[in-house]
Amino acid sequence: MMIKFIHCSDIRLDEPFQLVGDVPEYIMKSIRNSSFQSLKRVVDDAIEKKVDFIIISGNLFSSKNRNIKADDYAAKQFARLKEEN
Repeated sequence: MMIKFIHCSDIRLDEPFQLVGDVPEYIMKSIRNSSFQSLKRVVDDAIEKKVDFIIISGNLFSSKNRNIKADDYAAKQFARLKEEN
């Protein structure tokens, strides 16, 4: 029997970014959403590939900006995994 899993690390949902210089708002929006998209893609891949488990090492949440938005988003992604068994 082969066990399949996904390992990821340091997603840091909703981590505040500090960039030097003038960055257009559409790029900043994409950067702000990147951690959320990363978690979604991990879950998408886990469902598609029918992995046995996911290991998330490091920080799932931002240590500087832990908030209800990030908590809710993670809970919804984990609910998707549960629905797919």
